[in-house]
Amino acid sequence: MEVDSLGSVSITLVYSTPDLTSKIGSLWIFNATTPATASISLPAGSTITSLSSVPLEVGTLNGSPYVSMPSGRTEVYYVVGVVGTKEHALVAIRDAEAAIAAVKLKGVVTSGAEALLAQAHASFRSGRYMEAEQLANDAKEEARAVEAAASSAQNALKSATSAITAARTEGRTSGLSDAEGLLNAAQTYYSNGDYAKAKTEADKAYQAAQAAKQEINYLIIAAVAGAAAIIVASALVLRGRRREPEPAAEPKTKVGLQAIFDGNPGLRMDDREVLRFIAESGGEAFANEIRERFDLPRTSAWRMFRRMIGMGIIEERKIGGQSLIRISRMYKGGEEE
Repeated sequence: MEVDSLGSVSITLVYSTPDLTSKIGSLWIFNATTPATASISLPAGSTITSLSSVPLEVGTLNGSPYVSMPSGRTEVYYVVGVVGTKEHALVAIRDAEAAIAAVKLKGVVTSGAEALLAQAHASFRSGRYMEAEQLANDAKEEARAVEAAASSAQNALKSATSAITAARTEGRTSGLSDAEGLLNAAQTYYSNGDYAKAKTEADKAYQAAQAAKQEINYLIIAAVAGAAAIIVASALVLRGRRREPEPAAEPKTKVGLQAIFDGNPGLRMDDREVLRFIAESGGEAFANEIRERFDLPRTSAWRMFRRMIGMGIIEERKIGGQSLIRISRMYKGGEEE
């Protein structure tokens, strides 16, 4: 603000604006830059705690403390007594109103903060300015807190939704209905503004989705088992008739793990553990067995297999719609006893 004095010998400025003041806890700070000597009158009941420079004069005027400061940048630090002031209460109320409006624009329910603000207005109208100021500050803090809680709940909802989608894509539908029920409850809590419960239910939904398993078709298993039993019975009958000698068991092939590790120093620790598991499984294992054994996401396992196939360490073969991962022939040799 610039003031043209027009030859006047003094100027009196009465203000009620946050532009000249700020607050840290219970400490108020007046901040201004003047080209001439300034006499600053503080609210009634104020106590000056610090000044930016040596004052020209300090005294009391009409029951309010005042301080005369030299030209230049001026900072006056002061606290207000328990009575408070109308001006400070009004600033706090306007600040709270702006904070609540900003949070509501994001679609967040601010009923708690609005209730505190209504109490602040009532105290202000009754002349209880210190109480009004405190309630307004509480309303502002409540708006900020509920905004943070809503953001946290929203992130939890997104994580749970992604986990459920991934489980369904991977065919892990056993137990998935529980996760979906928890997610629906979380979304209801969020719509009602109960962000703490929304986050709790969303976290449970995420965990349930992560624990979902593939459905087992017991009819197919029973049919396969029955067919296998028939085949075994037929073989026994034929064997009983022909009395042919039993064939020797197919020897297991040794895997040169050390040769793999020595020849590929760039292998990661998890690569080595997976290769050790395949070697202990006779040199081959299905991809889903490897994923379950090491709790690997489908995409992470796919990238690992592609990387080691490119290095010539493993081979992939499709059997009945499943991927069989085998150690490359160049790393096999000899027979296990």
